[in-house]
Amino acid sequence: MEIDLTTHLPFRVAVLSNYIKQGSSDRFVAKTQLSSRDWRVISVLAIQGAMTPAQIADLTGLDRPTISRSLKVLLTQNYLQKQPNNLDGRSYVVSLTKQGQLHAQELLPLMQQSDAYFKNLLSMGEQTLLFELLEKLEKAARQLAVSNTLNESN
Repeated sequence: MEIDLTTHLPFRVAVLSNYIKQGSSDRFVAKTQLSSRDWRVISVLAIQGAMTPAQIADLTGLDRPTISRSLKVLLTQNYLQKQPNNLDGRSYVVSLTKQGQLHAQELLPLMQQSDAYFKNLLSMGEQTLLFELLEKLEKAARQLAVSNTLNESN
């Protein structure tokens, strides 16, 4: 069996993701004590506000054990605070502390610069198409992750 990696979509998306990460988030996270995983959690909370660990996992695409490890580190470093979830007593909600907010304020502009850099490479029509395609692929990837089986049909 031969696979052409130049047209193998999961491979190409993974390579692109790695290069984007190396050229953007890895660079500005390297100046901190945070891992890129921890930075992703902080940035999501800075942008979206307080969330449960399950919501963070769903939004970031990271698995729950990874989120739990990150939350433990960030709570210990006083970047996050934890409160009971009033809607579900079995879980909790995390939000940024003042220290977490200050850190996010330093790094979010770099995140915006990275976003602008890549968006400026594409026309508005290309951006719209790209986001539509990404939405379609993400939906299918989430379904695949949940079912853990490839669907033989399109």
